Amino acid sequence: TSITRAFPLVAFFVLAYGLSWLILVPAGFGLLPDSASVLAWLAPFGPAVAAFVVTGLTGGRSAVGQLLRRLVQWRVGVGWYLLVLLGIPLVELLGAFVVIGSVPLGDLAQNWAVIFTGYLPAVVYVAIFTGMGEEPGWRGFALPRLQDRHGPLLATAVLAVVWGMWHLPNVLFGGWTGLSFSLWMALTIASAFIYTWVYNNTGGSVLMAALLHGAINGGTTLVTGLLPGFVDELHMPLYGAVALAFAVAAVVLVVATRGRLGYQAQRTYLEVSPRS
Repeated sequence: TSITRAFPLVAFFVLAYGLSWLILVPAGFGLLPDSASVLAWLAPFGPAVAAFVVTGLTGGRSAVGQLLRRLVQWRVGVGWYLLVLLGIPLVELLGAFVVIGSVPLGDLAQNWAVIFTGYLPAVVYVAIFTGMGEEPGWRGFALPRLQDRHGPLLATAVLAVVWGMWHLPNVLFGGWTGLSFSLWMALTIASAFIYTWVYNNTGGSVLMAALLHGAINGGTTLVTGLLPGFVDELHMPLYGAVALAFAVAAVVLVVATRGRLGYQAQRTYLEVSPRS
């Protein structure tokens, strides 16, 4: 407990990796019985569990309550919902158009219904079963501590790498190539700057971070649904397009906010005990 209070971020990262990899690695090697397949649904919640455990040890009930409130912090202004739900897939589509070199109006017109049959259901599903598993940890716990210590840019870069590498079991056992992983890692790192900007500007809302997670993942469903030829087995054209789009968006946000990404040093989303 004393080590956790002294090094809360290290404790969180170790626990987040450990809880998730304890499921993902044996599953990847086929060591889990079929009856244990339900554990795969629990693996994304490693960061959330780690966040609440370390928060409880360092800040007690009041800090846990504060984190719980940010999980349901929905009063952030309708504009942010529109930006996340409409802006993110639009950015991804623009990236796809750049890669394609033209706008295939025929495909868009014929497949528009995927917005309701594919995109929106994917947003809800991912926000609940992935976003709420990861974001209480990455954005709810780690990001504010890293920002208070290192500022928004370095904090986002560090968290992006740690967050991306947490996915290694999925990559290693998913048959990815070095190029597909590199493209996916690039879009993950670029998207982290969008997460930070949204998180800071919505008062530390973990709910909005989870919704953003859903929109990003669901947006790829929308792109491949609207442009059915824009995908291969390893998703390299898709990952390349989204990486390009998010990289441009990240640069624009960094320049427009002068590197602050909405961060205010005097504002804190942390509540820790004096012993920490």
